[in-house]
Amino acid sequence: MPAPPGLSIGNDLPSSPRLSPEELSPRQLTPRFCQSEELGLKSPAADIQNRHASEQPWTGVRSVLPPPRGPPEPIWQYEHITARFFIGFLDLLRFLNWFTELFKVLFNRDGAGNMYGWACFTLLTSSYLVIQRFYDQVYVLFRALKVGKESRRYFNICTDRPGLSCFCLPVTIAFAPVTTMAFTLYESKARHFHKSAAATSDMTVFTKRPLGTILLGLPLYSIVSHCMMGKELVHHPIQIHVRTMQNLFQTTLEDLPCIIIDPLIIFNAGAVEDVFWFWVSFVYSILHTMVICSTTAAEVHHHEHHVTMIGSASV
Repeated sequence: MPAPPGLSIGNDLPSSPRLSPEELSPRQLTPRFCQSEELGLKSPAADIQNRHASEQPWTGVRSVLPPPRGPPEPIWQYEHITARFFIGFLDLLRFLNWFTELFKVLFNRDGAGNMYGWACFTLLTSSYLVIQRFYDQVYVLFRALKVGKESRRYFNICTDRPGLSCFCLPVTIAFAPVTTMAFTLYESKARHFHKSAAATSDMTVFTKRPLGTILLGLPLYSIVSHCMMGKELVHHPIQIHVRTMQNLFQTTLEDLPCIIIDPLIIFNAGAVEDVFWFWVSFVYSILHTMVICSTTAAEVHHHEHHVTMIGSASV
């Protein structure tokens, strides 16, 4: 059957003209799936070209993870300038200072003459400071039980522990005023700690180690405890403040009175009177005052400078 006019079947189909590669347009040389970019579709060829352009090694899977970060910033830590062994050595000096007061009262009573009462006064103040150190550590422990991590919170043993204060009324009357003044100054200073320093003032460490806290205030035990206890106890901000106040009271209430009273007793004593221990107390008080003042001033400046000024600028 003949085909309709204008149509051809089989070999009679008109063949398209064959063109050489030089005569083909760039669009005709591009595969059809690459031409889909013109329609707004994403083609695999374009994706491969983008990967090569970004100069990133192709692993076969597109990464959705964030770029790696640098090493974490180091945690701020207070750099101590007073070693634990030196703190124990200072405790030993204070304990020996009490013995010099005791010996001059026991063995040089005749040499004191009419000023024997003043010699007993220096022994009394020295004994008071020894007990005060123990009371301070008990106060630290009760404060830690009350405030916990809120180290800036106000605490007063008379209002927060009224039953205990009334039960120990003579002790409270004698030692609470001095300790309360010292801890009030600490709370005012703690409000100016920068964020990292405030994190190191957490007082829960004392509730976890109550016996270690108490031993830091006992005579003789404190010498060994300061050398063996961890830095979290010995170099805690509140312990640094308590030691500073104790050194201040030591100089004001014991060393300076001895420097004044002992020479008066020595010069008023007769040639035959024995004042050996007054000489020992006088020289020892001068040397002890020089060591305590230099150490305390350096430690206070270094501590307050790092936890308030430099830290707030660098953290």
